[in-house]
Amino acid sequence: MDYMNILITIDDNYIDYFYNLLFSLKKNNKSLFNIFLVYSNLSEENINNIEKYIHEKNIGKLNLIKFDINSYNFHVNSSYITVTAYIRLFAPLLIKDDIDRLLYLDPDIICCNSITDFYNMDFDNKMLIACENMFHEENYMKNINLGLNYDNIYFNSGVLIFNMKKYLKNINENMLIEFISDNSGILENNDQDVFNMLFYEDIKIADNTYNYQIISNPLNVDAALIHYAGSPKPWDEGYEFVLKGIPYYKLLIETGRKKIAKELIIKHSINYAKMINWLIYEENKQMENIYDEDNDLDFIYNDLEEFGCRYGTELYEKLISEK
Repeated sequence: MDYMNILITIDDNYIDYFYNLLFSLKKNNKSLFNIFLVYSNLSEENINNIEKYIHEKNIGKLNLIKFDINSYNFHVNSSYITVTAYIRLFAPLLIKDDIDRLLYLDPDIICCNSITDFYNMDFDNKMLIACENMFHEENYMKNINLGLNYDNIYFNSGVLIFNMKKYLKNINENMLIEFISDNSGILENNDQDVFNMLFYEDIKIADNTYNYQIISNPLNVDAALIHYAGSPKPWDEGYEFVLKGIPYYKLLIETGRKKIAKELIIKHSINYAKMINWLIYEENKQMENIYDEDNDLDFIYNDLEEFGCRYGTELYEKLISEK
């Protein structure tokens, strides 16, 4: 059986979401996977659990690659961004296997349909295959800030297929280190900006069904890869977009975490109800001033708690019945 070469970069904080991604890949694709897991900080316990999980679930092969941040000495113009924010650029250079293509996936992605056609897409002699960044209103300014033509297609680096032969031939560590150091003052999106600056003429753009960035778009049940880019994410308690979280809730239910799914759905339903109520309140206050300025909103919010609980419970029961 053929293997898909998959690159994922994580640390201890993203372990749960890594398992979600693996489970969803296995469920929706017939092939096995050759997983290249590049990490800078993983506990021995997590490494052992990952090895066990991939073996027990018959996911395929696991290749563990340690990313030593001390070996990469370059300037990062930020007090909170570290070298690890650029790990995607260097990770393909660490892989010693003789492979033609390598699919990188962010760990905040869920696979909902087959990615076989996407994985096997012809490179047309390009370095990378990627999808457009779906925060469309930002793309023009991103290009201008990076010194690119404003109408370039600014792509999202959460899903990338590397043409490995070409990447290894044309890219090296010293080149990347020098480029990042020289441009650190304008790299607001870290390695995503670097990818766009280096490869804007060497990129093949694929349909966004293979990197559907849902935070700024409605739920698309036909998407192959749903990307919870940005913040908050559906595993955060403060998440407000309950319907967009459905793929994640379903995954929790399918993997036996029904209690967690129900708790999150209810919390997110309450958050959603409060958000809508606030928007309506603000609009009415500005346009009609129908609320008295001294009106206490606590009563309204108490009603919303009850509504959110009821709505969330009904949604959870609906998802359970569809399993």
